[in-house]
Amino acid sequence: MDNNRSDQENDVGVNALRPYGTSIFTEMTVLANAHDAVNLSQGFPDVDGPEEIRRRAAEAILRGPNQYALSSGIPLLREAVARKMKRFYGIAVDPDTEVTITSGATEGLCATLLGILEPEDEVILIEPVYDTYAPISALARARIQYVSLEGDTFQLPEEKLAKAFSPRTKAIIINNPQNPCCKVFTREELAFIGDLCQQYNAYAIGDEV
Repeated sequence: MDNNRSDQENDVGVNALRPYGTSIFTEMTVLANAHDAVNLSQGFPDVDGPEEIRRRAAEAILRGPNQYALSSGIPLLREAVARKMKRFYGIAVDPDTEVTITSGATEGLCATLLGILEPEDEVILIEPVYDTYAPISALARARIQYVSLEGDTFQLPEEKLAKAFSPRTKAIIINNPQNPCCKVFTREELAFIGDLCQQYNAYAIGDEV
């Protein structure tokens, strides 16, 4: 392996992240703690979760096995995800080849974008945008095209979105409901985005909370 080339590629990746700084959640948490304020920047629940779920999790740890899992996730969990996809969306997926479990959504998004984006590919982000999407896209050395929601009700400007798509477009990230403005995309808006993705052979990456 060419070590010089590897170092250059690493430098490009690090430099691409420098403009983004610290996560807004980290900044707000530090400020809230410093001023003994209520932190409204994240969806922190007031409770530790349902007792039944916590009890079953504790029982599972005690029961074992507590070993390395398959990198794609344990089969039982992947099968449960496949059943949910069928039940809620009517989509049949193969749990062995079409379902991967990650440690949170950010890891999943990062793995997805780094896996599909090549340098100079374009990715479309809808503003206001969750603050992780742009740094990950930059790390993949992709070009970002921003499209801003409009008006007090955060309408999707379909004409502007259509203009943002091009033969270089590799993906669009759809955050639904949109963080941080809570915009919920309509079926018509999602269908419009889907049609554009089909037209330009682009990926639609859904981040659904």
